[in-house]
Amino acid sequence: MDKINIIKNYGNFNEKNEDYYIFSGLLNCLGPQELIKSFDYSFNLGKLKRKVFIYKIIFDINNGHSQEYEQFFTNLSNNISSLDSYHKKQACSQFLTDLYEYIPSDLQNELTDYLLFSNYKNDRKRGYHLLAVYWRDSFKKILEKAFLEYLDFDAVEIIIDKMSPTYLYNNYSTLNEFFQDEELRWDFELLKLRNKFLIKIFDFAKKSIIPDLREKDPISYIFIMKESKEKIDEDFAYNTFLNTRRNSLITWYGQMGLWNAILKINKAIANNSIQ
Repeated sequence: MDKINIIKNYGNFNEKNEDYYIFSGLLNCLGPQELIKSFDYSFNLGKLKRKVFIYKIIFDINNGHSQEYEQFFTNLSNNISSLDSYHKKQACSQFLTDLYEYIPSDLQNELTDYLLFSNYKNDRKRGYHLLAVYWRDSFKKILEKAFLEYLDFDAVEIIIDKMSPTYLYNNYSTLNEFFQDEELRWDFELLKLRNKFLIKIFDFAKKSIIPDLREKDPISYIFIMKESKEKIDEDFAYNTFLNTRRNSLITWYGQMGLWNAILKINKAIANNSIQ
């Protein structure tokens, strides 16, 4: 049996056992064209076997064989929609995602388009991940379009990171739907993301949105004011410390230059008037 048929007929494996390493060794004996001929375009190959192909393809490309794989990548890209099951389509899109930085730029664009406007949420998550890792300003339009079409939470962080304060403020109502008070109460990472959002739009929101936090969420209010290089009322700072006993507030007050509030807190502690 020749090399290509041996690779094609090699069974799947679920762990890095002897079968895994024998297959890896055999595959690494192949040249790029032999690998391409032995590849299972129907995606019946298991997850670990796909990884071995990925490692070998990356090895080849890093050793000067990128042109030999260009048609292979095109065939894979054209093949996704014709695969006969959800799991095979997902396997193919993940395979291409793992190889994203090695595929030609025109196919990179095609892949991000496919992923971001896929009916499958996992594909869109892959697309958002690619945009975050390989970000360039030309992605802004496609990110905006995909977000407004699907309103995926997975897009929110990259939207906040990459889009302009003007865009964020203009879409405040839509984005704010992801930050409901009850969820913020239990999800610290979500709260941090909300605060990051408000810091970025501070110049637009300092008179209409930020003041609402003063009573509702004083800790976030203080943090946002600090990060935005603003001061707060010293009595408010003192009373908030009394009510919360959050020692980190004292450091924040120092960063805000609230000298008198810190001295007042120190005096209260020394007199044991804070329980």
